[in-house]
Amino acid sequence: MPDGPAGAAHIGGIVRRLRERALLTQEELAGRSGLSVGTIRGIEAGRIRRPHQGSVRLLVAALEPDGPEQDMLLVALSAGTPAADGSPMAPPAAPPLPARPVPAQLPAAPAAFTGRGDTLARLDALLAPEADRPDPVAVPVVAVVGAAGIGKTALALHWTHRVKGAFPDGQLHLNLRGFDPGAAPLSPEAALRACFDALDVPPARVPATIDGQSGLLRSLLAERRMLLVLDNARDAGQVRPLLPGSPGCLVVVTSRVRLTGLAATDSATVLTLDLFTDDEARRLLTGHLGADRVAAEPDAVTGIVDACAGLPLALTIVAARAAAGPPFPLGVLAGQLRNIRDQLDVFEDDDAAGDLRAVMSWSVRTLDDETGRLFRLLGLHPGPDVDPAAAAALAGLPRPAAARALARLARVHLVVEERPGRYSFHDLVRAYAAELAGTHESAGAGRAAVERLYDHLMHHAHAAALLLRPERRPGLPLPVPSGPPSFADQAAAAEWFDGELQVLLTAVAAQSRATGSALDGAVWRIAWAVQDVLDRGGWWAELAAVQHAGLVCATRLGDLLGQLHTRRALALVGFRLGRGREAAEHLGHALHCAEALGDVPSQAQVTYNIALLLLRQDQLDAALAAAERADLLYAAGEPVHRWRAWQVVAQCHTARGEHQEALAACRRALLFVRASPDPASQAFVWDTLADAHHRLGRLRLAAAYKRRASARFEAAGDAYHLSQILLDLGDIERDAGDHDGAREQWEASLAILERLEHPDAELPRARLAAAKLTVG
Repeated sequence: MPDGPAGAAHIGGIVRRLRERALLTQEELAGRSGLSVGTIRGIEAGRIRRPHQGSVRLLVAALEPDGPEQDMLLVALSAGTPAADGSPMAPPAAPPLPARPVPAQLPAAPAAFTGRGDTLARLDALLAPEADRPDPVAVPVVAVVGAAGIGKTALALHWTHRVKGAFPDGQLHLNLRGFDPGAAPLSPEAALRACFDALDVPPARVPATIDGQSGLLRSLLAERRMLLVLDNARDAGQVRPLLPGSPGCLVVVTSRVRLTGLAATDSATVLTLDLFTDDEARRLLTGHLGADRVAAEPDAVTGIVDACAGLPLALTIVAARAAAGPPFPLGVLAGQLRNIRDQLDVFEDDDAAGDLRAVMSWSVRTLDDETGRLFRLLGLHPGPDVDPAAAAALAGLPRPAAARALARLARVHLVVEERPGRYSFHDLVRAYAAELAGTHESAGAGRAAVERLYDHLMHHAHAAALLLRPERRPGLPLPVPSGPPSFADQAAAAEWFDGELQVLLTAVAAQSRATGSALDGAVWRIAWAVQDVLDRGGWWAELAAVQHAGLVCATRLGDLLGQLHTRRALALVGFRLGRGREAAEHLGHALHCAEALGDVPSQAQVTYNIALLLLRQDQLDAALAAAERADLLYAAGEPVHRWRAWQVVAQCHTARGEHQEALAACRRALLFVRASPDPASQAFVWDTLADAHHRLGRLRLAAAYKRRASARFEAAGDAYHLSQILLDLGDIERDAGDHDGAREQWEASLAILERLEHPDAELPRARLAAAKLTVG
């Protein structure tokens, strides 16, 4: 590693990146490590070239890097620094530390953009240096507002692509779906979760509340220069939790409403778009069709401009159709538009939607039968986007035929391929497609199309869920699929969920609001399939919503199996969010369903969950009795899971001071856990075994088991259980007389629990306060 200023800067960069990845401020790292804030700043700024070896150890302990990262940090911090015996420290070299993510989420810029010169100039003014702005500490927020189809998104994408170089830390783009006719607006929680995913924030570090999540996003963006595009906002309340808190970022919002609340409270600049002038409309057509073709038929161009009434979306659809189709004279196209517009009189003359409807009707009539039918049926898709496989299921087509039809629709601008292989509608176009489906497809044909789609989603979600977690009990009798879902490996299954998760959530929500149909069975099975994905991702609000919807459908069917699974999932949400009474209610209903079905493995699992809940509530006798019942049920149904019951038995004995009995129960649990397919299961038993040894005064053995468990929980991304292990390790260090070590463990536990906004944060906080009083 280079010595001198260059080496010091290298050291500082590594420490800063590790600190940011741990979501710590310099002050928080100082508090966790015991170093001064000045020392942290000096290392990061490159002023401290050779930190003392004691500082090296404190930083490594505080930042908790893994494996190669720890080696890299030791190499960088210790190069040339003498050890206690005077010899230089020389850990092995390690690969470079990965840079923090730089998202590049902007969709493609619109082709042949034209007009809006005054608005672009006002947007450019927002890029003035911070010191030259009227309020240099305010976050620049601009809201581009106007009617549907007026070109808000096109303008936002054109301008942000033009200026993205001024934001070296990347761009975030979110479609907030404020006016999607087929789905509810994107919740602030879901929008924040998407931001965290883009910034590589582990799910376990995301707080549970909306205020905590919003604060975390502000912290992440505080030292970044990023561009945020929030498209299709419903109102200011949907936008406000996503706003940065520092002036280095810039936010562009688009909406059909004026967002006056955002202007008043957040100093947003509001830019209102109007219809195109005739001159702007002609320039748009010229950009798509070429100057020669437009100049050759001025009267026809005037007819097209009049038919589109200055609405950019209508003009774009016409231009795309004229460019993609046979080279007919523009006069023919203008005449077709005029005739169709005369036939469609359900809208007022001054309603821009009426002009767009005429344009869409004309464009759809030019499609071949197969593509036209797919367009209509796509209006029945819940949204927000579709891939060729789902489109094929919807239309009953082979996948290659559906892919070709989607490509044809994209060429005439009726759908947009925003990501490779995923197509979306403008919401006005979606509404028109649904209208056509209602008039051109029989009720039976429409129902059959939607049933094929839900069948496709259900079977693929089920197969992907089992591939990602093979130890889950299938337990779900499924109808025979139309075709076998095929995923090459777990990565392919995860990629499918990544693309389809919002579709699955929207599909479940849409059907739960219906009056009931044959789709109810598919809906609760989809809810079962997405449970693990949502739980691992920290999407607990979405998990609760989808399981409530699944429960509505299962109850409507009188399906006890569906009620059992959705109730258990809702109890999981109660566990995660500390809602014990809610969890107990759902578990009681789930147990009743399992008993009515004679489903012994499910009875065992629910009884085990009840035992855990009772243990958490310090009802030890009841918890022990429930755990013993769970063991009997596991033995009769799924013996491989008996370790769960014996682990709770051990915890109950430990809590009652019966430590030899606890050790005996742990030994029983270890016998069963060897056959468990769940790699995290051993960590739970090691944790309980460590508790028993701790109570017996075997501190070194207790610490060893706790560290084994902590490594397993950390590898699994299980932040809550990791925080509990760190809390216990602090207690063990304290009892061993290592008060500095105890404080470090408690601080690490507190940091995790505060990020999770979990009430258990009071436990390490109280220990730290007591330790401070003792020292004082």
